Amino acid sequence: MKYITIDSNIWIYANIAEAPENNLAIEKIKEAEKSWIVVNDIIISEVFHKLSILLKSKKDARLRVEKIFDSSYVMFLPIEKSTLKDSFRIAESCDMRINDAIIAAQCLENYTNILTDNRKDFSKIDGLEIIPLRQ
Repeated sequence: MKYITIDSNIWIYANIAEAPENNLAIEKIKEAEKSWIVVNDIIISEVFHKLSILLKSKKDARLRVEKIFDSSYVMFLPIEKSTLKDSFRIAESCDMRINDAIIAAQCLENYTNILTDNRKDFSKIDGLEIIPLRQ
């Protein structure tokens, strides 16, 4: 069974009907449901934070994030100490934000692809397989 990490930007687009990427994000998530979808602490916190701003409601953001958690096709992987150590090296060597480096390090450790709209940063990392939102 294949594992796919879905980056926070995809979940955000899928939860904002007005986002130009909304339909595409929903379509890509549905495709990913044929595999195991992976999320982690960073992804969930980024989604909650951005949705609480866009929806102007922490309650609505919480309900939408809980829906992700409660999905039968979503697996939560906590971030390990070894992942954090690897992420510091990635952030430094690839000149990227620590949150993205943590997500990337976990993908590499668990052999998961990443579905993202952030090819610019994730493409800097050797061995990370990217599923782009757009072609």
